[in-house]
Amino acid sequence: MADYDFNDVVCRFYQGDITWHDGPGWYYVDDEYPDEGSCGAFSTLDEAIAHAREATYTFGLRPGGESIRLAPVPVDDTEVSGG
Repeated sequence: MADYDFNDVVCRFYQGDITWHDGPGWYYVDDEYPDEGSCGAFSTLDEAIAHAREATYTFGLRPGGESIRLAPVPVDDTEVSGG
């Protein structure tokens, strides 16, 4: 079972080769709209992850399907305020 749900914004990371539009490197695509294009090419997967995090994706899927949280875990206001 995935670590994310329908409220999350998920992207998938891919390693592109020379045939990808910006050349070899790491890319990510929106999981819900994969045909809308990709963002890349980044030199490393860590750079792609950092960019996706800044673009407000909440989860990313590494090659092979492992999910990684990109956004901070939400805090339940009732626990913080005690109410």
